[in-house]
Amino acid sequence: MKRNNKKGFTIVELVIVIAVIAILAAVLIPTFTGVTERAKENAAMQNARNAWTDYVSANADKPGYKENICIKSTVDGNDYYFHVVNGEFKTEAVENHSASTAHAAGTAMYEVSAEGKLETV
Repeated sequence: MKRNNKKGFTIVELVIVIAVIAILAAVLIPTFTGVTERAKENAAMQNARNAWTDYVSANADKPGYKENICIKSTVDGNDYYFHVVNGEFKTEAVENHSASTAHAAGTAMYEVSAEGKLETV
């Protein structure tokens, strides 16, 4: 009797492994994309909240202090807008907001500077 001493994988085994890897990639790539977007939004929210806290600390007792504002925070080239209503910071980002919309609603528009401070837009 002759023995077959060939070593290696068959074409069928290789195709199955490649198919499993492709399925895993198709499921995981969109999940990671969503995670990075949420991380950017959370970073923008933290920047805006920190800038708001500094603003309140420095200006709460001064004339012209505003409790209703919109804060623009930019992370990796993406703009995120957060509202402060009656002195309460809203943690959900607002999309498609512009300075003209904010001023039309009677809300002051601010932007987080590179130093982490609020600046009037």
